[in-house]
Amino acid sequence: DKPATAEVSETPTVTISTEQIERSLKEGIDRVFQQIDASVRDMIQDSISKIDLQSNINDIIQSQLSQHLERLILEKLPPAIEEGIKTTVENLSGELKTEIERILWETVPDLAETIITKEIEKIKAKY
Repeated sequence: DKPATAEVSETPTVTISTEQIERSLKEGIDRVFQQIDASVRDMIQDSISKIDLQSNINDIIQSQLSQHLERLILEKLPPAIEEGIKTTVENLSGELKTEIERILWETVPDLAETIITKEIEKIKAKY
């Protein structure tokens, strides 16, 4: 029998300092964050590209304009209409009054003369 011999090879000893470990971990974490950042950035860009901003902006503007116009119409239009009608009626009243007076001055004296003449004839007929 042969005696057992073992070859012993020496493994080189590697000394790693705490600072090196921390630096290595930090670099690894930074790479992961960069990948996550890129992934998140891509997701955001993809989401933004799917959004129809023009349509959304138009909807918002249209909604705001509609509300603003509705408020203006409800607040401003009735008094404006009322004032317009009042002015028109006043103008018409003045014009109508003038026209009615003219017609009365043309008609009433002739009518009065006719009525008075008939009454005088009735009175004469009685006596």
